[in-house]
Amino acid sequence: MDYLTIGEVAKLADISVQTLRYYDNIDLFKPEFTNPQNHYRYYGIRQLFYLETIKYLRRLDISIKQIKEIIVLPPKQLSHFLKNYRHEIDQQLTELHAIKALLNNQIELLTDQNLLLSYPDGEVYQRKIDSRQVLTLPDVATVTPEVQPDLYFRDLYAQLDQQNLDAKAYQYNCVFALDDYQRLSNIHYQYLFVTILNPHSSFDSDLIKTLDEGHYLCIKFNWNLDNYLTYLKRLKKAYQTLRGHQKAQVIEVSSPNHSSSDHEESFVTELQIKL
Repeated sequence: MDYLTIGEVAKLADISVQTLRYYDNIDLFKPEFTNPQNHYRYYGIRQLFYLETIKYLRRLDISIKQIKEIIVLPPKQLSHFLKNYRHEIDQQLTELHAIKALLNNQIELLTDQNLLLSYPDGEVYQRKIDSRQVLTLPDVATVTPEVQPDLYFRDLYAQLDQQNLDAKAYQYNCVFALDDYQRLSNIHYQYLFVTILNPHSSFDSDLIKTLDEGHYLCIKFNWNLDNYLTYLKRLKKAYQTLRGHQKAQVIEVSSPNHSSSDHEESFVTELQIKL
């Protein structure tokens, strides 16, 4: 019988000598013959077929440990293993598609935030905003811009977790009525909200609202309580110039300028009124 050296097998099978030695050491794919005089190891030509099988299974990303277990299985059991493995792959693909959707959403949000940061602070502008489906937290009349709202938003995120939903963005989102406010303590939010990435019909519809797509009159600034009323009044004046004294709601959206709690808090805030 003709034999092949480890170098010849490596070349024919397009596999490294180091890998073949590893397969030998773990008893996955051992040389067929060892010369008793010089202890050189040789592979039989027929072994190339079985080596290709191992390579094929590795292409399927099956672990070495599993390959050692399945290469000795009869076809029926091997088929059963591969069907189960395919099911695992399907689950992984579903998870990866969900992760990709989250990544695309985050890139879109950061692109939008970078556009927002390009606007001058304190100047009124118009921009188109897409429709938003939001999970709301009502009955928050005691919450004003002077109140730290994190515990309230924690309640919203807990509801999302319970329903297996994802937040489209991690922001402070609040809604209040447009009015002639003289002090921040007079601004009482009607509700807080989190924008939902993947809403489904089984969720309590009473807590879901849709913020309509359309053109919004906006003003942007770095979050600062000292300037908040000044910018709000400036936005209100611009809105009344266009719409008179028509009633309206103000949507307050604050996004972090960094994601580390070790740094001083920094948020960009946009006040929005739908035209």
